Amino acid sequence: MVKSLIVHIGMPKAGSTAIQRFLDDNTTPLAAFGIAFVKAGRGRQPIQHAALHTRGLNLLSDSPISDTKRALVAEQWEQVKAEIIAGSASTYVVSMEGLYPTLINDSAIYRSWFYELRQHCEVKICVYLRRQDLWVESLFSQFSKGDHPSRASHDIIDMWHKLDDKGYLNYDHNLSQLSTLDTDQIIVRPFETVQLVGGDVATDFMNVLGVQDLSTFSNSLKANVAFPRGDTIFLHTSKRLGLHPEARELVLNNQSPFAVPEQPRYILAPIERVQLLAPYQAGNNRIAHEYLGHNRLFLANPNSEEDPYWSPPISPTPEEVKDRLGLHYLSDRLP
Repeated sequence: MVKSLIVHIGMPKAGSTAIQRFLDDNTTPLAAFGIAFVKAGRGRQPIQHAALHTRGLNLLSDSPISDTKRALVAEQWEQVKAEIIAGSASTYVVSMEGLYPTLINDSAIYRSWFYELRQHCEVKICVYLRRQDLWVESLFSQFSKGDHPSRASHDIIDMWHKLDDKGYLNYDHNLSQLSTLDTDQIIVRPFETVQLVGGDVATDFMNVLGVQDLSTFSNSLKANVAFPRGDTIFLHTSKRLGLHPEARELVLNNQSPFAVPEQPRYILAPIERVQLLAPYQAGNNRIAHEYLGHNRLFLANPNSEEDPYWSPPISPTPEEVKDRLGLHYLSDRLP
């Protein structure tokens, strides 16, 4: 029996957690199809293989990889190999969105590890790509509502340019980097509802694994909470002021003073998104032709029809944020 290893690498903010939860919740029905969600390499993370990457999810970090870190990750990949050799399944899956920046930047390191794996199984990489402007918007939202203080220093345009400088937005180039790993196959899926099998990423990934009948599977997927853009900017400003916990409490309790009902979806204006996407369109089209057999990687266009009621978001000044937070907490404590 020829075994195979599917290495799902994200990208970040493209449904990875949904895939991981689905796999972890359905180990028994997966086994009936000869599929195993690999146990090795998870480290302290219950549903993702966080111990298998060298860089983590801080995409803007320039920190070098220590020899100690490299040795620890190599040991984890050895454990993955051992599990595959000893196991009875035909298909094995590892999943970690941190592998997207890792494999692009550290392909030389991973090439030898994948070569060793290929002596025992086929190795296939699966990557979900999200339209570049939507990816940046989602990352900005995550950085704004997250707890890490160092991630508050970038506004959304600054973040776009930093990600572009690191090459993460040039998907065509990134897939060329992945191809140097000499794996058996690279599977590309657009993270776009109209193109996902069944309209959700977990069903789509099961289709990648060759499973179409999900009647015996449980699917209790919960989408990540999407904050309105007014809340996102409020949280971003409060984080820069060191007031993030107080602001986050207001947002989670639906008491944010800057959330506007039925406000537009995006922070970036349609014309900005069109302009920012322009340098990548030709590469996106090449990916669609090579990996998907059609002419467009993403079917939706970033135009006024996608967000017809767009208007500039309210950007509170630091003084306004302090005033609103001060008034709220002062009124809560008055008799």
